[in-house]
Amino acid sequence: MKEIVQIQVGRCGNRIGSAFYDALCEEHAIDKFTGGLLDDASNTNTNVFFRDIQGRYVPRALLVDTEPATLDNIKCSRQGIPPDQFVAGKWGTGSNYGKGFYECCELRDQTIDLLRKLLEECDNPEAVQFTHGLSGGTGSGFGTLLLSTITDLFPNLLLATFPIFPDCHEDTTKGRLESATAAYNTVLACQQLINYAHFTPVVVNDALMSIAQKKLRIKRPTLAQCNAIMAATMADSTSVFRFPGCNPSTSYRK
Repeated sequence: MKEIVQIQVGRCGNRIGSAFYDALCEEHAIDKFTGGLLDDASNTNTNVFFRDIQGRYVPRALLVDTEPATLDNIKCSRQGIPPDQFVAGKWGTGSNYGKGFYECCELRDQTIDLLRKLLEECDNPEAVQFTHGLSGGTGSGFGTLLLSTITDLFPNLLLATFPIFPDCHEDTTKGRLESATAAYNTVLACQQLINYAHFTPVVVNDALMSIAQKKLRIKRPTLAQCNAIMAATMADSTSVFRFPGCNPSTSYRK
């Protein structure tokens, strides 16, 4: 079975990544707090996204952000993730693509070192999967910096990204954008996604809101509910090689 490493970048990426692993834990009957298998659990193909550490199933993921607040919240809510899978900066990027792409080299090197360790533990690593938002400086700038670096260092790995695009067509006076630089960050990041990512579905914030309102009949969707929709989409796209009955040769590349 081929293994996949997930990298969650920035506030948006970590929230969606956490929701994705919540969905996987539910599908594979894994306790998301302790990593233990539940009584009725089947551990078939859990190794695609999880590490087996002394009977505990731990997400094979790196949680990365240029400021510590979001990662501190995840540490409190998910005690099963080892501390060496968290990579936190101190100052953030100020919603500036340039700062994330050009001024986070030390954080990049730290992330790549931890990624190399996770890959060395794998028997057959196939892909690195990203979750990140494009409106902020961390998800757009630092996220695409990691993409380009991984392409250079690990050219045989497939790079799949799940970026969240902001509603850049909306008037910023309505408060729909996270920052005034969201559109610029997105445009700059898109060129890097074109150059380095092998698989990139386009997901827009407004589309998630619309699905929650029109399909799920939720009058005022919360961010957590929108993240759950995105997580369900990601889980569905990878279910073909996580469950019994799938073709053993099925992979991201196919």
